[in-house]
Amino acid sequence: MKTEELREHLEKLREEVDRIEREDDPAKMRVNRLISALEYQLENPSDTAHRERVLRDLPRTVERLEIEHPRLTGILRSIVVTLNQLGI
Repeated sequence: MKTEELREHLEKLREEVDRIEREDDPAKMRVNRLISALEYQLENPSDTAHRERVLRDLPRTVERLEIEHPRLTGILRSIVVTLNQLGI
């Protein structure tokens, strides 16, 4: 159930990333890397080293996007809550 919720958040995040202007390609790349990492984690839940990297990088990504892309940040915060509920 929560896994599906996370997938929905990732889809919303993907849609929001598509709205970012071309001038902010670095933000798009950061978020797309994060999406890929989270999708990998969903498919490989036993990869604890990967999970630790994702959990370490997620707050930094949120912090970088907070001011310039508040909608992305809101979705990322929802993802963090869902990950906590999944025990990740």
